[in-house]
Amino acid sequence: DAVAAINPGHAEVLYNGVDDNCDGNLDEGFQLLSNVITAQCGITLAAINSVIQVTTFPNITMYRYRVYKIVGGVPTGAPQYVERPQGYFSFTNMASYDYASTYSIQVELQR
Repeated sequence: DAVAAINPGHAEVLYNGVDDNCDGNLDEGFQLLSNVITAQCGITLAAINSVIQVTTFPNITMYRYRVYKIVGGVPTGAPQYVERPQGYFSFTNMASYDYASTYSIQVELQR
C-alpha cells in the first residue's frame, strides 16, 4: 500500500486493542469486554468528576472506554474514547461532556 503505517489485509492480532487489518473492527469479534460495576449502572453521579468503575481483570494492560451520549434513548453523535491502564475513569477524562445528560459506556480490554 502507499502508506507504510496502514496495512489492509494484515492478520488481526487478538486482544491487543488495535485494528491491525484496518477494517474498522478491533480484534474481529474476539474482544475482551468489561462493564461498569452494578452499583453505578443507571445512577446519577454525585459530581461530573466522579470516578466510574468497571469490573477489573488480571493481566489487562489497557481499558478502552467508548462513551456515547444518549438522547431520547438513542446514541447521539460520534462516540468518545478514553484509554487508561486503570479500571476507572471520569467524564473529565473526555474531550467534552454535558451536565444533566445520559451516557452509555462500553469497555474493551487489552492484554
